[in-house]
Amino acid sequence: MSILRSYIDKNNTIVSNSTVNTGRNPVIELNFGASDLIVPNFGYTRFIFDLDLSLLRSDIQSGVISTGCTSAMTHTLKMTNTSSFDNELLNTFMSNERRRATSFDLILFRIPETCNPTPAQSAYTETVQYTYPNAVFAETWGTYTTGFIASQGYSSDNIIYAEGICSDDVDGPTFTGINNIGEFPESMNTFLGPFMSGGLAGYPFVGSVGLGAWASHVTNTGTLFISSMPHIGITEDGDVGYMYRRGQGTYLSNTCGAVAGAIGWVTSFNDAPVYTGFTDGGNYEFFVLTDILWPYKSTLTGMTYGEQMKFATDAIRDAAEQFIIANLPASVTAQTSNDVYFCNGIFINTDDGSEAYVDINRFKRYNTSANTWTDLTSIYLSGLTAATPVQTCIPTPQYWDEGVGYDYNDFNITKNSPYGGSTPLTYVDSRAFSTRPSNWYQTTTISNWSNPGIYNNKNEGTVNYDDLSIIARQHFEFGDEDIEMDMTDEIQGVLDGSITGVTGWGVAYLPQIENISGLTDSYSVAFFSRHTQTFYQPYLLTNYDDLIQDDRNLFLKNQENKLFLYIYQNGDLVNLDELPFVRIEDRNGAAISGMASLTTCLRTKGVYEVIVPNGFSGSPTPCEYFDIWSGLTINGQNIPNVTNQFILQNYTAGITIGSKSKDPEIYGFDFYGILQNEKILNSDIRKVGVTIKKAYTGQQLLLNVSVFYRVYVKEGTTEVQVQDWTPINRTPNEYYFIFDMRDKIPNEYYVDIQVNTSGEKDTYKKQLTFQIVNKK
Repeated sequence: MSILRSYIDKNNTIVSNSTVNTGRNPVIELNFGASDLIVPNFGYTRFIFDLDLSLLRSDIQSGVISTGCTSAMTHTLKMTNTSSFDNELLNTFMSNERRRATSFDLILFRIPETCNPTPAQSAYTETVQYTYPNAVFAETWGTYTTGFIASQGYSSDNIIYAEGICSDDVDGPTFTGINNIGEFPESMNTFLGPFMSGGLAGYPFVGSVGLGAWASHVTNTGTLFISSMPHIGITEDGDVGYMYRRGQGTYLSNTCGAVAGAIGWVTSFNDAPVYTGFTDGGNYEFFVLTDILWPYKSTLTGMTYGEQMKFATDAIRDAAEQFIIANLPASVTAQTSNDVYFCNGIFINTDDGSEAYVDINRFKRYNTSANTWTDLTSIYLSGLTAATPVQTCIPTPQYWDEGVGYDYNDFNITKNSPYGGSTPLTYVDSRAFSTRPSNWYQTTTISNWSNPGIYNNKNEGTVNYDDLSIIARQHFEFGDEDIEMDMTDEIQGVLDGSITGVTGWGVAYLPQIENISGLTDSYSVAFFSRHTQTFYQPYLLTNYDDLIQDDRNLFLKNQENKLFLYIYQNGDLVNLDELPFVRIEDRNGAAISGMASLTTCLRTKGVYEVIVPNGFSGSPTPCEYFDIWSGLTINGQNIPNVTNQFILQNYTAGITIGSKSKDPEIYGFDFYGILQNEKILNSDIRKVGVTIKKAYTGQQLLLNVSVFYRVYVKEGTTEVQVQDWTPINRTPNEYYFIFDMRDKIPNEYYVDIQVNTSGEKDTYKKQLTFQIVNKK
């Protein structure tokens, strides 16, 4: 097991309803309660920060940190409480007359993206409405439709949705915070599902079987909503049947391409389509499109491309409606007794980065009990055309500056003034006080938070507490506890790209605490910030499993064993292009049953692990076997197979049995890779070899010992842990651990060694001492 520290690269404590900046203060003060006359906190503060994950990303990319053999990688936010060193500070007042807080909860939240509307599309809307006069924004349609069905007595989260649209990527759903290319409105995601009911051009190729399947999923009190919409592209320049797709520059892309292809087939052939002519390649759906358009061959032949696309898309829309109306009753009545709603129209794709449109042709309700259709089109459209336009929101990160302020108040302001402060000092200006951004209101000089204070704790703002992504929550009983908040899922999402637009995180009291009124005292808890001059900088602690426990020297029968392959190039560990395979053979070259092709994993950079299963039950011991590693390539160059040897030993080889208890062993240690009292640059990575010997036995080396190490620094008489007890790597020829100086604060470091033997844990203090110094 190893650790990596990722430090905060900017932080600030923002004060409610104040422009003060405290970004450079060495202490973070989180306050709530009464507003005192010393510091104008106006009730509460919030701490914001961002993390420098560059070293973590680099180590993952290089394979130094690998999850190939395990997924047990964790990320924990660590912040040291300034009161954690002295219990006498509990329930006392701080120097600024605030009482130390107890019995409270802090939350860790992600700084949210702001939601900016898509660029104004008045000109684009005019272009689209030239072809489809009643077209509205797709998001307007989605928002209005969920409300309209709700007015019929069904909430959107109780409605099975069958979405009939072409399987084109631009018809995928939109999601806040994800920069995808889908244009289907996000508001439709509130329905249950959806069933993907369309094929090419959105025609309901699922047939009556699909209709019945949808209905069979309807909840006892819910309903089924079906939309059927072929799609068509219209560029901002007015080219009908085309759109500009992401990453394709000025290339005009046919949209819908299947419709354009069907038009081309119909206008090029003299004989009506026959299905047998489309069986090669399984093109049944394309056949159906040509069959729908064939009756309009002569009409299509005399049209321009844009006119053809509009006409053909409308024809497929109408054919889809006829199919649904004719086939739905018999398909759904046996499955549900609830109403079913059907919407038919055209989905209009726009150039990448612009909002899509919808043109609705029909909206109907089917009563399963009475076996009747009710046309709600006029009622539905009257509300849709009058609906307030709703455009898709473009998630925009809120970038912010740390600022240059130190103090929470300006000591030049007269004490007891409306702004707080102390008796005026003799100088005119305080360099320690700043109202430059960031602060409660501003992110930078020219930008504001989308909501003052980042969010509203009463859910009455533009960004509300209920809208936040809460990463963790921690209870503080006494108020002197350190922050230890699990960020594993959050950081993993940032690293793998599933969480985007992150500009930092924040720590704050629960809203219930921030909103307490009537208190006569102000309460505070404090933590060291990134600007502390102590060892207690806040950081993200990453724990990952790179432990090597190589069993080659003691490969025991009747258990799983691990073998490793170490890849060096010019003296440095390097990764292979692909994971190798391992074949276990006996001395005759025959593969052991179940071991002809064992899979491997990357344990750490250049080190590959294979787990050899328990498959030697009938084998004699000791017995020689071979592990053959194949599929070895580096930078595209093939490497010959590597054959290694191991000796299978009886399971009892590691067991000592006798009539007397065994006395604990006493050990001695030699180190290589770091010298005693060496000064090491904070840019180094050292491999520290540990030679373990029985005390008083000269050079008698030990091959299989349970040994651990820990690393710490000293602040006075206090040992401040840097790395907890960690197993030392064991290979066939050495014990060692890797110590990375790059994430360590310059200081003097100590290494203890612990050996487990005869039921005891013997700790050998300060076996290695060294200093980390800054690289100049």
